[in-house]
Amino acid sequence: MGEIFTRLTMENNEGKEEIILVEIDDLLEFRGHPFQVRDDEEMKKLTESIRECGILNPILAFHNEDGETEIISGHRRVHAARKLGFSTVPVIMKKVTRDEATFLMGASNLTSRETLLPSERAFAYKAMMEAIRKQERSPGGREKEERTRTTLSKQVGIASSQIQRFLRLTELTPELISLVDEKKLSLRPAVELSYLKKEVQKCVFELYREEEIVPTAAQIRTMRGMQEKMQLTPAEIRKLLTGEGDVITEAPYMLAIHSRRLREMLKKDHSIMKRENRMLWGLQMVEEQEKKWRDEYEEEQRWKCEAVRGSTAEEFSNTGTEEDY
Repeated sequence: MGEIFTRLTMENNEGKEEIILVEIDDLLEFRGHPFQVRDDEEMKKLTESIRECGILNPILAFHNEDGETEIISGHRRVHAARKLGFSTVPVIMKKVTRDEATFLMGASNLTSRETLLPSERAFAYKAMMEAIRKQERSPGGREKEERTRTTLSKQVGIASSQIQRFLRLTELTPELISLVDEKKLSLRPAVELSYLKKEVQKCVFELYREEEIVPTAAQIRTMRGMQEKMQLTPAEIRKLLTGEGDVITEAPYMLAIHSRRLREMLKKDHSIMKRENRMLWGLQMVEEQEKKWRDEYEEEQRWKCEAVRGSTAEEFSNTGTEEDY
């Protein structure tokens, strides 16, 4: 997939790409384009620049499967040109496939835009991953997914783990993604939320809309554990996030055991909850035994004190005064 950039660069350097004028009404938005065109301060600056200098960087486009002209890169420039009443815009037509156009669309927008929303970056990565995946003919599965992510990582210069975190955002409901874009929900809790079922995510958003409650990463991990044990209901979600009442979760989401001897004593086929209960039972037995030992020790000390006091009193009674002699 990376060869497309080498080929396009060579064509640019050799002057093989022709800039043509295309009717602005003939340009279609790229299918599934993840980047928004916003009438914000940056758009005002771009519009003024085009008004004064024209479009200095041509629009990139290609002919789709139906022979229509789709924009690969330059949606904001086309929008500004429409606002200014332009009838035509300079365009470089790329002779590329849909998958190549998708990858080029994502790469060009990721590098050229000053401000990117998390959702824009997430869905761009997803589209580019899908384009790479179609080009690879190796067997699927987790290994292929990792190879695809590594390929994308090298092309865009972003760590594979970071790409994975952004990809998780595409598993959120639209309402929760909007909270991420609005910086009301940070990336880490958003990634944790993406592992919850859609109906659970909707309950979380309803609570935010009603009471502006934003769950923490720890609370979401607890919900994930409850979801696995089929304990997560709207009522339990509310109790967990609002602190109203006791949550019925029976065990933490993860139980880390670092002692080798302790791990050997616990049966591997037991669930986390059973292992935790076994450990709690053992600790309770130790506490009871320690209490028994303390009680026995205190009882022994009490008898010793009483014996000493009795002996002292007897010696005193056997000791006469001067008048007794």
